[in-house]
Amino acid sequence: LIGYAKRRSGVQVIGPRRFGKTSLLKCLESHFNNLENSDIYPLYIDFTEVASDVVGTANVYRYLISLVVSKISSEKLFDSAEQFRGVVISPSIYWEDTYEELKDTSGARLQEILKEVILFFSDLIDKTFLFLFDEYEYLFKYGFDQPTGFTTLRNFSSKLNKHGKNPF
Repeated sequence: LIGYAKRRSGVQVIGPRRFGKTSLLKCLESHFNNLENSDIYPLYIDFTEVASDVVGTANVYRYLISLVVSKISSEKLFDSAEQFRGVVISPSIYWEDTYEELKDTSGARLQEILKEVILFFSDLIDKTFLFLFDEYEYLFKYGFDQPTGFTTLRNFSSKLNKHGKNPF
């Protein structure tokens, strides 16, 4: 999994319940967080925690934007409001603040904002975001209106950041 992450390749871990998939993802997150000079920025995401609240493709993207902003803010890497696609996003360590801030933003616009947010922060910290989705089937069951919502997310990685790295 570390090799896949370093090559910026997507991979899926499948297995029976209680076999350690979550532990594996959390270990991977810890590995990259503790690795000196790592150019990978891991973000562990468990949709089971918010499955009943984050329903619909637009809300999934709102949530992902909110998680990125809260993690970057909590590490004091984002300290002043920025504009993305005409929407001002303020730093906050609470994902709920950003989620509320984006409540009137359309789904298509949120997808573009997520791309810009990832590219902006990837440039800012000079790292590639590694989304570690746990229980991602909840995205399909409760989150996305259609499976194409995930396809759009997977295609984010085609543009390089200003450092010549894949941002996602």
